[in-house]
Amino acid sequence: MRLRSYGRAGAGARRERPTPSSRLLLFDGDKSPCESGDKSPHSKTGARTFGQAHGSSSQARGRRERRSQGRFQISFARLANGDLGLTHTSLANGRNAFKVFRRSADDGETWSEPLKISDASHEYTTGPRDKLYVLASGRVLALLHCNLKPDAKKQGGPLDVYTVHSDDHGKSWSRTPSSDVLRVPDNPLQKHEWGFWEPVLVEHAPGKLLMLARTTTGWLWKSRSEDNGSTWSPPVQSTVPNPVAPPVLTRVPGTDTLVLIHNPDVKLSDSWHGGERVALAFRTSQDSGGTSSAPADIYRAPNNQLWVDYPAVRWINGQLHLVWRRIDKTSPARRLGKSGALQRLASRDRRRAAGRRQTHRECGPAPCHHYRRPPARRRPPQPGWHGQNGRCLGCSPPDFSLSLSADLT
Repeated sequence: MRLRSYGRAGAGARRERPTPSSRLLLFDGDKSPCESGDKSPHSKTGARTFGQAHGSSSQARGRRERRSQGRFQISFARLANGDLGLTHTSLANGRNAFKVFRRSADDGETWSEPLKISDASHEYTTGPRDKLYVLASGRVLALLHCNLKPDAKKQGGPLDVYTVHSDDHGKSWSRTPSSDVLRVPDNPLQKHEWGFWEPVLVEHAPGKLLMLARTTTGWLWKSRSEDNGSTWSPPVQSTVPNPVAPPVLTRVPGTDTLVLIHNPDVKLSDSWHGGERVALAFRTSQDSGGTSSAPADIYRAPNNQLWVDYPAVRWINGQLHLVWRRIDKTSPARRLGKSGALQRLASRDRRRAAGRRQTHRECGPAPCHHYRRPPARRRPPQPGWHGQNGRCLGCSPPDFSLSLSADLT
């Protein structure tokens, strides 16, 4: 495997990066404050931050209105009829989310009204980003992960996966039977969330699909479909160790070679992610995912100082383009708590933070609209936790890395 690196996307990126002749579309999500805290003027990358707290009823109404506008986890694909298809998650409020589909017949200039494709069996349904698939038959297939409505006093819970598909280019949708909701055993070390979620799939032969997903067991688990995704086998543990981090799976065009890119380091005693996300590696499989090669590093952070995860790939002119998220582990954005923890923190400390404006060097001379986490009352801050040492919660957003790989056959 040959790998050519093109550095960070954005400032400092190399200008000689190749681009295809066709137009590229860029989609950016707008995550709702109910999931991730108010978006600050200083946080234009969608990083999860707290905004300055206010107490007036009119401003509270404004926040509630913004909660209904959250759109994130965007995926899109070229449909068999030439249209563009797009899915994203919409947040209805802090406890309800659903998946929608839109179509564009003019290459993204205009889009149809959103069509809800998740059903009411689960009140909080999201889905992995960049995971809308068009199969060889023309069927459009979307992956959804979900959990039951969270308890107001206990956040998190088991996460499951089901699929929805369309055979008329996204005009109508059907879901897998309720009996095919995919679940795996939980890990007692993972107290907040557990299960089978953020899946990826590949069509290794016409109508035959392999799905892999992250779990809290220290391994990727897999499920298979022999009928274009209409039904799925119960998940079983794969032979690939993996922390609680999402992989990406693809097939080399014109071959039977499958390529898996994932975080290879696993440490089950780490109750947060089951291992640090300091490296990305790839494996190949020649038998439809039954077995795979030993992992080979694509990128490993120098001195383990960077957090690298959420890889995404795209084949262009026979070459595999890979992009991933990169976060400085010393940044306060390193470990953002789950939405429930953030909401409890915001609620508990709103009185203390109300009306308080702070200036940070990272934000420049203007007053910072983020507020710092007050000192923990019950336990000291954990290493790397956001807000440690009084640093601003939103001044250090993550950046991205881009690489180009070829000759995977």
